[in-house]
Amino acid sequence: MVRTVKIYTLVLALITSACLVFAFEANNRADSAVRQKAAWEAEVSQWRATTRNVLRQNRAVVRENKRLVKRYNKVVVDARRVVRAKAKADAATALAAARRAAAARTTYVYTGGGSSGGSSGGGGASPAPAPAAAAPSSGTS
Repeated sequence: MVRTVKIYTLVLALITSACLVFAFEANNRADSAVRQKAAWEAEVSQWRATTRNVLRQNRAVVRENKRLVKRYNKVVVDARRVVRAKAKADAATALAAARRAAAARTTYVYTGGGSSGGSSGGGGASPAPAPAAAAPSSGTS
């Protein structure tokens, strides 16, 4: 009987030890889960803050890009206006030069007139060289 009590006490001590180990392990897991949940919540709040910052920066970048697009479009419109004005000025300069050249080709100078010459014809219009027309400029100064 003494031997049975010793075995019974030993088995009871082993069962009690196993229960204590299981309880400590469960408590440790629960603490770990609480710590892990707190860490996860902190990480979630950090990601939310990062998302807010990224969205705020994105809105600022979108505003700046819209401003730059408007400015670029204005520059393009102004450049096209300047190109059209230059083309119009060049065309006007070329037209004026063509008119001067045509006028120079058809200019006749009356060189004769009196009857005091040795010729029997009464003089007449004879072509004379016209003054040289100024070369057209390229429009840039």
